[in-house]
Parts: sequence; structure tokens; C-alpha cells
Amino acid sequence: MKTIRWHHWLPCDNVFAIESRWYRDNPLVIRGPGAGRDVTAGAIQSDINRLAQLL
Repeated sequence: MKTIRWHHWLPCDNVFAIESRWYRDNPLVIRGPGAGRDVTAGAIQSDINRLAQLL
């Protein structure tokens, strides 16, 4: 995989590099802001509660 330059991205960014037959030499990179700690923790708690209801 080609080296991806990280120096212009923020620590809170979510970054995905997709490599495939068509993107072998130049990966498709998708980047955007993350939700943050509070939103992520709330989503995890919600998922756990939903799972507990299903069991």
C-alpha cells in the first residue's frame, strides 16, 4: 500500500483507506470528524441496552 500522509489530519478525524483492485496504487480515502467521547459512549450504552432487551 502506498504511504498515506497523515500530517494534515486532526486527531479527532475518522479515516478509512480503501484498497482494492481499482484503488491498489492510490487508495480511496474517506475522512471526516468523529462523534467524540460523549456521543460514542452514549451510542455504546444504547447498543448494550438494546442487546440486553433482545436476550
